[in-house]
Amino acid sequence: MRTRTAGTIARGVLLSGALAGMLLGFTLPAGAAGRPHAVARGPRIQLPGRAFARSPIAGLLPIRLAGRPSDDTVSNELSLNGAETVTTSTGVTVNASIVAEEDQSSGSTQPASLDVYLTKQSSVDIEAHEWEFTLTRASMTFDKTTGAITIASGKQLNPFGTASLSFVPTFSGPEPCAVSGTTTFYQGTVTGKFMFNTRSKKWGSLGSSSFVFEEASAEYDNQCDQGTSPTTTPDCEASVSWDAVVSDTSSNMTIVQGASGTSPGGAPFVGMARAVDLSSPSGAVRIDVIEAPSPAPVLTVLSPGAKITVSTTPKDKVSAGSATGTSSASPTTTTNKCLDASDKKKTETDDDWAATVASDAGHTLTFRSAVGGNVKLMGAPGIAGDIYQDSYA
Repeated sequence: MRTRTAGTIARGVLLSGALAGMLLGFTLPAGAAGRPHAVARGPRIQLPGRAFARSPIAGLLPIRLAGRPSDDTVSNELSLNGAETVTTSTGVTVNASIVAEEDQSSGSTQPASLDVYLTKQSSVDIEAHEWEFTLTRASMTFDKTTGAITIASGKQLNPFGTASLSFVPTFSGPEPCAVSGTTTFYQGTVTGKFMFNTRSKKWGSLGSSSFVFEEASAEYDNQCDQGTSPTTTPDCEASVSWDAVVSDTSSNMTIVQGASGTSPGGAPFVGMARAVDLSSPSGAVRIDVIEAPSPAPVLTVLSPGAKITVSTTPKDKVSAGSATGTSSASPTTTTNKCLDASDKKKTETDDDWAATVASDAGHTLTFRSAVGGNVKLMGAPGIAGDIYQDSYA
């Protein structure tokens, strides 16, 4: 499978590579909303991200986010997660979640982080948004004896809000790591002041001075070394997919994409993922994700080249329009061994055509985002993208 470099965004994180995350192959955390997707790899681009692999929106689209780099394989990280269903000031029901993290290594000067996730899911569509904030180390405390955690953001989230929260575990259990060290898991409730303003007229604000995240858990890695994961043979995929980078600047990258296939779920979809550097507070990033079911994209293999036609579901609330991707080039082809549904070893062939993707005249491909505004794919002459076909035999 070919990988490509899309550029840089948000603190200079390099965007590249074989997808798995927001728009590829992440498994949804327990309790997160979602449904099976057509491809486990999907488009091959990365967005910047920090705690995104653990977030409630990580698996909404088959995009991988480039995570925070690690200095070594030994982890001393503390993470806190909380989730609650709430109604915003504008009457929108969302799943509100937080992820707070801090490096507990002796002498570490890395700042703490607090990420806020809001997800709205109808019977068919998903819209989700993540805000990433940096906090001083003093903003997050951890009692290694009791497992209690506190977060005090002060004004560091302005103009989005504030968080003064406490986590008291009702259950804890250590687990040895594969090579050395331990990981301790905690379950409990997060309570306190949590006020958040999406700065969107459609979604408004949420929270209170006595907010409760009833579904809360924490994890503490104490010199945890899990070693190297064993090499496994991936599952076979038979799918058709496409992607295009709508914008790629120093402060904004937006990817649109779609897919259909036989593994793992087969449900065709169209979607977009957008990462934006926020003007305030310093270093803050917002990531927007939309996914909607769609008719399956239609691929026509030419000689040479390929053509893909993309459409949306009529009267869908978050997506509209149609597009066409064309390529006059021969594909970049790779092969690898895979396992089919019966665990029999097969050979998978992945074809990747560099293409031009454009909205059809009079039918602009549009994603309607309640936060950050709509995303539209331009018409002719179009923008750079890719067409993919995965098959196995």
